[in-house]
Amino acid sequence: MALYHFTSREWSFDPWGMRQHERFPRLAGLSIFGAYGVDLFFLISGFVIIMTAWNRDVGSFAASRVARLFPAYWVSVIAATFLFNVVWRAGSGGGVSLQVFAGNMTMMQSAVGLTSVSGSFWTLWAELRFYFLVGILVATGLNERRLVVFIGAWAPLAGVAQQAGFGFVSELLVAPFSPLFAAGMALFLLHRNRKSLLLWLLLLENLAFALAWTAPYRCEVLNTATDGIERVTTTTSAIAIVVCFAFIMVMVLTSFGTKSWPRIASLAAITYPLYLIHDHWGPWLISELHSKVPAYALVVCVIVLLGLVAYGIHRGIERPLGRRLRRALLAVRARPGVPG
Repeated sequence: MALYHFTSREWSFDPWGMRQHERFPRLAGLSIFGAYGVDLFFLISGFVIIMTAWNRDVGSFAASRVARLFPAYWVSVIAATFLFNVVWRAGSGGGVSLQVFAGNMTMMQSAVGLTSVSGSFWTLWAELRFYFLVGILVATGLNERRLVVFIGAWAPLAGVAQQAGFGFVSELLVAPFSPLFAAGMALFLLHRNRKSLLLWLLLLENLAFALAWTAPYRCEVLNTATDGIERVTTTTSAIAIVVCFAFIMVMVLTSFGTKSWPRIASLAAITYPLYLIHDHWGPWLISELHSKVPAYALVVCVIVLLGLVAYGIHRGIERPLGRRLRRALLAVRARPGVPG
């Protein structure tokens, strides 16, 4: 994602002093596919979140998700607001208002029509809606039978809602990314029972929806984000989606993936804070240094530097604050009269 944002996606301003496709005429056409890291993330989230929710009640599931998402996110919102209000007002078009800052701290800014402090925060709104749907499943009694029905019905219902113009329903059902989350959930069940023909059919159903619906949507969005230059076609977008499916299937359904989990988990620990901070601090660093450092070297240095900062956020803030926050939420839940 960082490589895509730093070398392919076009900004309202030019951190490189020129359009990115001019600075990286060859790389831009390849690095754009880094944007499909979001699609891979949604697939992984479908697997991981339903695994987290399994055999839990609503209270413990909510506590685990809040403790996981918010500490690093709060740091990112505060840091971005400082950057745009104190250091680099031009980067946000004039600073971040108190209203926008407060809305972003709730992670619900999209729900109330406020802009995100950082462009990368849009994925978190999709995640929150997914968590809400999983929370409903947990509250009604999450089991394999109900999950199978949900996986099979989710994408079709989201598609019908969108085509019928039911904006609220399609938004709630995370259209058009529902096939990715649903496929991840199907992979969770396949991880438990790989011989089930029904589960394989559900996975194929959601792959088909992803190819027919998500891939063209991503193609349109990405080409718009690159000044209308057609770097992605519906075919290459579909291929990128298939690669994402293949990757997560290897990770969760083969012995290779199982053996790789500890190393992947260590690396994944910093990807969340890195994702949160790279979209605003990266362009600022580039705008300050592009005239002093060769372009390709600068891209590498910025990604490495932000990776180190992300590691510091993870070790120094995210882990300790996340543990405290989770304990506090579970303590509240344990009080008499509080529903769990």
